[in-house]
Amino acid sequence: MVTFVSISFYITAALEDSTYPSLATSKWSFFWKSRISPVVRTIWWRALHGKLSCRSNLHHILPARFDSPLCVLGNLALDTGNHFLFSCPYKWHIWQQVLQDCTFSIITQAIIFDALFNLSMPPWILSHSPLSPMQLITGVLVGVWKSHWLHVLSAVPFLSTNIIDSTHKLLINF
Repeated sequence: MVTFVSISFYITAALEDSTYPSLATSKWSFFWKSRISPVVRTIWWRALHGKLSCRSNLHHILPARFDSPLCVLGNLALDTGNHFLFSCPYKWHIWQQVLQDCTFSIITQAIIFDALFNLSMPPWILSHSPLSPMQLITGVLVGVWKSHWLHVLSAVPFLSTNIIDSTHKLLINF
């Protein structure tokens, strides 16, 4: 016998789940209506739900395969979601440099955290750029993401100058 459960059951269950991001409906609407690539949306969705493939999560799930929850870039910090995306000093340098080049603004980790986890985009005035703050943030996010996995899976050196250059090129092609 097939049982049908209403969609409201799943929505209610998700809202009661403490791991489900508690963002306003308007924020979710903004997220889903934004013109961003499926790759970036997937990364961002996983970040919002605490499901990134960062070392701390992988070590928790597969300790035999991932023997340490520490950052693979060698700074001996716990590789949490924030660390994995932007607070690692190596990655933070890339975020700062690319965004300062594009916005002529001071960039803080609080600004990036707020953009990524609260969907509150910075009020940057970008009169010299056709890109929105969200496009800049997603461009850096995907640039750092790709570089991280190239380093992990293909042993490509994680060199900030190369990553900054490739991220700038990525943004030009947005």
